[in-house]
Amino acid sequence: MRADSVNHTVSVTCEIDAGPWRIWPASAFQSPLYTYGPLPDNNVLQYFGLDAPAGSTSLSVADGYFVMLAPLSAGHHTIHFAGVILFTQRRTDSTSSSELDITYHLTVQ
Repeated sequence: MRADSVNHTVSVTCEIDAGPWRIWPASAFQSPLYTYGPLPDNNVLQYFGLDAPAGSTSLSVADGYFVMLAPLSAGHHTIHFAGVILFTQRRTDSTSSSELDITYHLTVQ
């Protein structure tokens, strides 16, 4: 079963060095079930107020859009990706969205 956010994705874009990179539905991938942890103390889940003491483990999956690249040539590169998720509440007929817009500036040696 797909993660709800992947099911409601309405836009996904990726650019590498200002050139568009093709994203298509087959770019969506869900990993097999895996276990993460044991977690250290002061982990990111604790930061967000979740009960995740040191030593905790949990089952998880990764689900989203992924791009696989050949190794980049030496030099400076920019990777920019963005996406929009749109949710509609059936009971209230209201919509909400979540947007992601990230740019990485990389130097390959």
